[in-house]
Amino acid sequence: MARKKQHEVQNRTKIVKIRLTESERDLIENKSERQGINMSKYIRFLLLNKEIPVRIYDETGDKFCITIGNFTQQIKKIGVNHNQIVRKVQAKHSPEEAKKMLNDIAIAYSEVLKLTGEIFKISQKIQQHYDSKH
Repeated sequence: MARKKQHEVQNRTKIVKIRLTESERDLIENKSERQGINMSKYIRFLLLNKEIPVRIYDETGDKFCITIGNFTQQIKKIGVNHNQIVRKVQAKHSPEEAKKMLNDIAIAYSEVLKLTGEIFKISQKIQQHYDSKH
């Protein structure tokens, strides 16, 4: 006969009560039966041998999402400006208008480049934060 482990020899005198629905209790009972152990032992095993992942709020993720949103808006603006220029040129409007619109596109593009740099920096911070936690 195998020796009992020390934690099995100890008297368990403390009771922890939890509330379950009937279906939750049935599910736990079925799972413990499939493992060939009683519900108490099954629940103890699950509670003592598994870590629950902790979610930590981090502003970096929020800043990242806002920056991505801004980035998307800038890209849309570039697309709209491009389409407007094409239409104006095709409609034979003045070259001055086309130049102004091209200038607007250049300004929007520089904003996109700036946002791309910010996205890259934030992505690096997120990766470093993730690496330090795992």
